[in-house]
Amino acid sequence: MPHENDERLQRLARLLAESDLPADDPWRRLAEALAPDDAYSHEQAEEELPAYVADELLGRPLAQRYPSLHRHLLHCRQCAELHAALLADLAEEPPDVPVPPPDLSFLSGVYRRRLRRAALQLAEAIVEALQPALRSSLAGLAEVLFDELEALGSALWAAPAASGGFALAGGELSDEARWLAAAWATTAQLGEGRTAQEVADLQRTGAWTVLAQETAARVAANLDFPPRQAAQFAQEYARLVAGDPSAVPLRILPRSEA
Repeated sequence: MPHENDERLQRLARLLAESDLPADDPWRRLAEALAPDDAYSHEQAEEELPAYVADELLGRPLAQRYPSLHRHLLHCRQCAELHAALLADLAEEPPDVPVPPPDLSFLSGVYRRRLRRAALQLAEAIVEALQPALRSSLAGLAEVLFDELEALGSALWAAPAASGGFALAGGELSDEARWLAAAWATTAQLGEGRTAQEVADLQRTGAWTVLAQETAARVAANLDFPPRQAAQFAQEYARLVAGDPSAVPLRILPRSEA
């Protein structure tokens, strides 16, 4: 499987070089994030990793601060293992760095962590049912991929991929990335701006299951899933969240965003 994924990513890199998509196109941005960057070396990664891990512990936006290293960790097992070791060491002995003053932004961080955890759990359960051989690969890809998806925001699922888009189309990326992206986007949409009481009312009437299946099918179609696979994803997703009120984290929008 790693060799097969490497070949897919190499094809993606070639398509990216030949594409005429604009630089700010969300599909191009996701492709650039996931395609390997041969110009970035192990030595550069080792130099940047200590600062990267320190900022990670402080909850700072890693994809924006360290785009090349962030991408490199998706593809280099050696540097990914070094990153994990540094993170474990620093988590046990926090670095002596200034702590920003507390504010209400922590609420966003709590939701972000809950969304990531829920999306990974749902993706693992869906893959266990539909492509069980891929399940063990999901967790290693999830955190870095979710960073890129958060940076894209609603642009990822606002509309189907434009003609010529290839970031998640045509099987150029791994199936693992496709399942994770679909689970993350569906869960984010379902939980956005809804209260627990609203979800309970929808569940009581059976409308929650219908809404979950429709949302999952729309997301999968916009991510260019084959029709049969999109239907299977939507059916499994709806089944998993139908009777579990905690499966989809809820994000209540402030008045200024509502």
